Amino acid sequence: MRPLHGFADPFTGMWRLNTGGSQLPFEPPRSVVLQIAATEDAVSLTENSLDAAGAAEIVTIHARFDGLNYPVEGSALVDSFAIERLDRRTWKATGSRKGVLIFTELITLSEDGATFREDAETTLADGARATATLLYERQ
Repeated sequence: MRPLHGFADPFTGMWRLNTGGSQLPFEPPRSVVLQIAATEDAVSLTENSLDAAGAAEIVTIHARFDGLNYPVEGSALVDSFAIERLDRRTWKATGSRKGVLIFTELITLSEDGATFREDAETTLADGARATATLLYERQ
């Protein structure tokens, strides 16, 4: 992976979900910590979470910014993930399970780099579609 124009990618780092600042169509998780390592060409994501009931999940994704599907390890929600870089502060991603689209999201980094926001449309457990806004804070 090549560095982005010789500089560290602004999304690279550790992030924590701010459940109070997020708008979720389901019971919020107890905790979500996301580690991102991104370059110009690709991204690696590791998500450690505790759901509302306290069940732990560790999800790992390695994907290129080419819009193609890549495997997801450890997720109960999706088994493939695709991502594109729209610009230095904006990514567009999708997640699917067995070829069925589960979520689409637009990921936008704040001007100061302290937060990013995921505006998502997702499929709930009952099959209904819903929107969600997730706010992450840099740690």
